Amino acid sequence: MIKTVGILGAGQLARMLAQAGRPLGLEFIFLDPAEDACAAEFGTHICAGWDDATALKELGHNADVVTFDFENVPEASASLIETLCPVYPPPRALFKSQDRLREKTMMWNWAFRSRRFMRSLQGLTCWQRWRKSDCRVC
Repeated sequence: MIKTVGILGAGQLARMLAQAGRPLGLEFIFLDPAEDACAAEFGTHICAGWDDATALKELGHNADVVTFDFENVPEASASLIETLCPVYPPPRALFKSQDRLREKTMMWNWAFRSRRFMRSLQGLTCWQRWRKSDCRVC
């Protein structure tokens, strides 16, 4: 049974998660480099950098499950924790979400079609002239 939720980041999303989880009997532990992290008052706050292996292991050992507050958490940090406890979404999601071209290509390949996208401004200009179509640069 999940009792303690670890969160990489202690910003607004982590704060809202903790506010919703407390009435359900959940406890929270946050890892965030900011000393004044806004979610810190809702659980244990480990004030450390994203690359602090000791702090990451402390989070992984003390949580039943870990998630992240935003998409710029380093994938390596989440991967280290994943060796100690489940991380959801998986660290690979961070890899995809941190690069808009990778993210859009993945979604396109899964048939979630959005506007066409180009890898460069030069490619966009050529495409627009050739197709006379609306297109975006990632």
